[in-house]
Amino acid sequence: DLSVGISNIINIMQPQVLIIGGGVSKSGDFFIDRLRKLVEEKDYARYSKERCKIEISKIKNDAALIGAVNIDKFI
Repeated sequence: DLSVGISNIINIMQPQVLIIGGGVSKSGDFFIDRLRKLVEEKDYARYSKERCKIEISKIKNDAALIGAVNIDKFI
């Protein structure tokens, strides 16, 4: 189901990079590699030179915490 949702986002929005964070980012290479393969099968641009890259967030599950600490910079 996750691969279908990600494929839909890629097919509609056509981003250059899609970042996976949260608990999914902690699931390990086996899960992420399988997810990439399933998404690639559903990607309309799979034969294109410009492909969306699926990457794992470097800050993992701390995005909300980092955003909360820095919110005063954006208000």
